[in-house]
Amino acid sequence: MKIIVIGLILRIILTNLNIFFIPLPGGEYDAPAFHNEALEYLGYLEKEFDTYTYKQGWMYSVFLGFIYYLFGASQFIGSILSCFVWFFSALIFREIMIKLNFNRNVIITALMIYTFLFPITILYSSFMLREVYMLLFLNILILSIVQFDLAKNLKYKFFNLILFFASSFLLVIFHKSSLVFLGLVIPILISIYLIDKYRTRIFRFELILLFFGIIFLMSYFEIFEDIFKLIYGQQEGHFEKFNPSRADYLTRPERLNLEYSFLKLITLFISNIFDYFFQPTMFRTTNILDLAALYENSLRIVIIFICLIKFLEKFEKKYLYTIIFVSMIVMEIIYAQATVNWGTATRHHMPAMGLFILMLFFPLRNTK
Repeated sequence: MKIIVIGLILRIILTNLNIFFIPLPGGEYDAPAFHNEALEYLGYLEKEFDTYTYKQGWMYSVFLGFIYYLFGASQFIGSILSCFVWFFSALIFREIMIKLNFNRNVIITALMIYTFLFPITILYSSFMLREVYMLLFLNILILSIVQFDLAKNLKYKFFNLILFFASSFLLVIFHKSSLVFLGLVIPILISIYLIDKYRTRIFRFELILLFFGIIFLMSYFEIFEDIFKLIYGQQEGHFEKFNPSRADYLTRPERLNLEYSFLKLITLFISNIFDYFFQPTMFRTTNILDLAALYENSLRIVIIFICLIKFLEKFEKKYLYTIIFVSMIVMEIIYAQATVNWGTATRHHMPAMGLFILMLFFPLRNTK
């Protein structure tokens, strides 16, 4: 608990530095944009404007506008709130480890990594950004899954089912990509549960047939082309037209002058994932933030490699390990498809950070 409190104090200090003394890197763009939109909603609440148009992707600003209405309009208030949201996310992270019977020393080590070992995340969790809220909601979602699995009482299972859908709703409200995430993850979770429950080759064979059947139907109804257009459109909206970012993976023409083919879809999909996890390379780092991004990416890649090695072992609750791992990978892959520079990627990695660390330390207890 002391580690989490120290982490909170550190983030509050950074908030004060950023607001009152020296603007810190990473908070120059999105945080002021969310603040300005929150002021628009505040004006609506205070009757300065007759109407307010609710826009997809800006519900975080609506929430901030309501906070401003209660406590006064200030980026400092919004940033301090982010610090406390991180604090609660760390408490939930700790609770998940306790529920899974992590060793005490392992919990301390995991909390140290969660609190201090990702420097860019430390910065972002002291800014007025929605990713820290996404981190909290995703941690709550995983806690609900763990508690649902452990619960013996039907009422407690029902409570955690409600908690799962509540956290899912908040994820969707704060970021539209969460709808895709949940649309993919929920069927996968059900499949993993059924495979673990019945453990029959016949059922697995049926799933394989179902998989290839879905692929055929998606091809027949041109869904793959729609996915290509969706990725294309999302990336197009993230390129600066007249002021290209130094951190862009590719130039706008290189990424967007594409025509659909299934092979190009696969190439684009894999290229997006590679850039998301490996950029900037050591050859493209030009400042300390780039070095921090390179360090964090290297740490994530090592963790993923260790997680994959764990799949070779037999251990208790491996199905739960698989569920959390799949949730982590699916969310990261979805974010990868809409990200065009490593500056944005460092922020998009934040929601799944707790899942990476959980998977790293998940106990490999012998099966009974």
